[in-house]
Amino acid sequence: MPAVVPFGAEKVTTWEAGLKTEFLDRRVRANLALFTTNYNDMQLTEYQELGAPLTVNAGNSKIKGGELELVAAPLEGLELSYSLGVLSAHYVSLVPNPALNLPPQVQISRGSKLQKTPPNESVIGIDYRLAHILPGGAVALHADWRFTADTYNDAQNSIFLYQPAYNIGNASIAWEPVLAKWSIRVFVHNATDRRYIVSGDSNYGIGFHEAEFNRPREWGLAGKMSF
Repeated sequence: MPAVVPFGAEKVTTWEAGLKTEFLDRRVRANLALFTTNYNDMQLTEYQELGAPLTVNAGNSKIKGGELELVAAPLEGLELSYSLGVLSAHYVSLVPNPALNLPPQVQISRGSKLQKTPPNESVIGIDYRLAHILPGGAVALHADWRFTADTYNDAQNSIFLYQPAYNIGNASIAWEPVLAKWSIRVFVHNATDRRYIVSGDSNYGIGFHEAEFNRPREWGLAGKMSF
């Protein structure tokens, strides 16, 4: 086998259609997008039986999905938002590569899941700007909550990199002086301290598996100045 196994270019063709609307005196905005993608000669990184990583043209796949965005402003200073993304991703055909020589349990099959394609993800958000609660400025409140469905983080669907569905929330409060060019914000990211896998390596050939997790709960103070 040559020292470097060659691979070719991958090709992606995407068709997308969308709709943007505003109604109820521009207090409600709704955006919708639908797409379909043909992904041919996919470049995937797989590990050989002896542990060497190889980039190969694994085959073809199809990805279909849609995105919905809703924003409403029912009261002065109050904005409510919701977004939903859905995906349907699957392999259409696979090209066997003798250079991989993989055991059956880690081979990619037509039933394997495409990496980093959760079937759905949604975000709920609220922003409330209180302009007259304190003299001399406004208080801005923000909170959001995100849900992400089950996700495989590698092409071989390793159990060591599989991430079950999870939720994560963020919040902040800001002070925005009326006559100043600065503002200050106190925030918390990942308020529930939820840990989830974002990437990693799973090498069955040498029995080495590592996962990279998201950042833990973070508190902070941030400032902004305009010139």
